[in-house]
Amino acid sequence: MIRPAGQWKEQELDSKDAIILHQFSRPKNGIPSLSPFCLKIETYLRMLDLPYQNYFDGKLSPQGKMPWIEYNHEQVSGSEFIVDFLEEKLGVNLNKNLTPQEIAVSRAVTKMVEEHLYWTIAYCQWVDNVEETQKLLAMNGPLSDTLKWLLSHLNGSMVRREMYGHGIGRFSKEEVYTLMEKDLRTLATLLGDKKYFMGSKMSTLDATVFGHLAQAMWTLPGTRPEQLIKGQLFCQVLFTFCHITTANFS
Repeated sequence: MIRPAGQWKEQELDSKDAIILHQFSRPKNGIPSLSPFCLKIETYLRMLDLPYQNYFDGKLSPQGKMPWIEYNHEQVSGSEFIVDFLEEKLGVNLNKNLTPQEIAVSRAVTKMVEEHLYWTIAYCQWVDNVEETQKLLAMNGPLSDTLKWLLSHLNGSMVRREMYGHGIGRFSKEEVYTLMEKDLRTLATLLGDKKYFMGSKMSTLDATVFGHLAQAMWTLPGTRPEQLIKGQLFCQVLFTFCHITTANFS
C-alpha cells in the first residue's frame, strides 16, 4: 500500500541512514515530476515504504545526472545504479518473487522504455509541445516567464541534439510517433489483463513504466500518446495503479 506523502518521516541530511533524494522541482499542475527518472525513483522508494527526504535544489550529481541520492554520505546517480545500491545496502528487492526469466524480460523491457520510448515522449514534451510544457515549470519572480521560456527552449534544443545523436531524431515527426506507438502497444500487450506488468505483485518495472507513462498521461493533454494511453491501449487497472502511486505527492 502506498503511504500518503505526509506520513513519510523527515530526516536531517546528517542523520544516519537518511535517504536524500535530489530531484527537479514539482511542476505547477500538481503532477509529481517532469522527469520520468525522478518519478521512477520516488515511486520505487514509496513501493518499498522507505523513508526519504526530497531536496528540490536543482543540484546535479557529480556526473551531471538527476535524480541522485545521498545515503550515509555516499552519493549515487543514475536510476539503475540507485536501485542496485539500495538493494545492496538495505537488503530490499521488489523483484524477489520473479523468476530468472522474468528478471531478464523485465530488464529487456526496461531498456526499451528508457532507451527508446523515453526519447519519443521527450520529443512530444520538449519539441512538439514545448510551449505547453513551458507552462508547467515551477518558477516565481518578475523574470519567471522569461526564465521559463529560456529553460524550456534550451531543453528542447538539447533534446533535439541528443535525439539526433541517438539516431531516433533523424526521423520525421510522424515516424517518431509511429515508433512511440509501437512501444506503447508492446507495453499494453505485456500488461494484458494482469494487475501489474510482471504478475500480481509490483516490481521495479512498474515504477519504470509508470515514470514514463505519467508524462504522457498528465503533461501532454490532447496529444497522440495521451490518447493512446487513456483511450486505446491500457486497461483500467493500470490507471488505478497510476492513481494510487501519484496520490498525495508533496
